[in-house]
Amino acid sequence: MKPVILLCSLTFLFSASCQKDPSTTTADYLVFGTFYGMCAGGELCVEIFKIDHKNLWEDRNDNYPDRSNFYDGKFEKLSNDKFEATKDLLDKFPQELLNEKESTLGCPDCVDQGGMYVEYKKGNTHKFWIIDNSTSAIPEYLHSFADELHTKVTNLR
Repeated sequence: MKPVILLCSLTFLFSASCQKDPSTTTADYLVFGTFYGMCAGGELCVEIFKIDHKNLWEDRNDNYPDRSNFYDGKFEKLSNDKFEATKDLLDKFPQELLNEKESTLGCPDCVDQGGMYVEYKKGNTHKFWIIDNSTSAIPEYLHSFADELHTKVTNLR
């Protein structure tokens, strides 16, 4: 019976020590948002945010994302309430996206449907994507993340 207790104790200790700190398994930060080229909504046409493990910022430039460069924003810190309501997006980032060969997925805003901007930074890995709002034009693994991103942006307005 003692070997069983020892084995159970070792299993418990091993599994407890393997729990990872979320900040080591998720991005250092994400820049995310939505954009619409043919839009009469003023500031609502481009909504870009940046989030890390402690803060959320909103871009005040509201520039249409460039398909060939990282987004160059002027970010202003938002309230802790908005951060708390948004911080789970870091954990929901689909790791499969890091394997995409292209930085443009679908044909974002080609027919005035708008698009999403997603930028990922973790250590030496720094990538961005311009993603079609039409779920039929993007891989299935992105569907729930795209829905979540749109919900977060809508709630932050």
